Amino acid sequence: MRNPTPLLTASVVLPPLVGGGLALLAIYGTGIYGLALFFAVPFLLGWMATSMLRVAIGPQRLRRCLEVSGASALVLGALFLVFKAEGALCLLMALPIAVPFILLGTWAAWRAFHRRDLPPLSSTAALVLFAIVGIAIEPRFQRSVPPIVVSGVHVTATFVIASAFESAVPMPPETAHVDPAGWAVIVTS
Repeated sequence: MRNPTPLLTASVVLPPLVGGGLALLAIYGTGIYGLALFFAVPFLLGWMATSMLRVAIGPQRLRRCLEVSGASALVLGALFLVFKAEGALCLLMALPIAVPFILLGTWAAWRAFHRRDLPPLSSTAALVLFAIVGIAIEPRFQRSVPPIVVSGVHVTATFVIASAFESAVPMPPETAHVDPAGWAVIVTS
């Protein structure tokens, strides 16, 4: 019988490397966080760890898959901190969004690969490719406002939900306005 430790280690370490690459592509390649960082990367992290576990040591119980996915998430968080891609506070704020998608990715892959005999590597490769394409085209669906030129000075208007913004940052009347729909318009030059 072969030693499963190196293969189990690969199941924990390789998904964060791919997930981290996708996250960096989303942040620095497209300049947006959005769906890719908060939904796709956590889902893929759980999916990849679970599919690699199936390849490495065969069918496992859901609990074991959740343990490996959780360890992968910790490795990804540590990589973000070590390489200063994200701060500790940002990671803590992302946890309530990311954890359910890690669990969902783990559960979906467990159902596909550990309860059934679907091919884990080709399915995972297709899902990663789909995520890369999704990250690449996501900026096309973002609503952005071009800078306004007033007397030769560029002015950028940023639209945020006023109730969330007001609770975090005081809004001086000369730089911000809340319209009747509840949007805060922050004007900077």
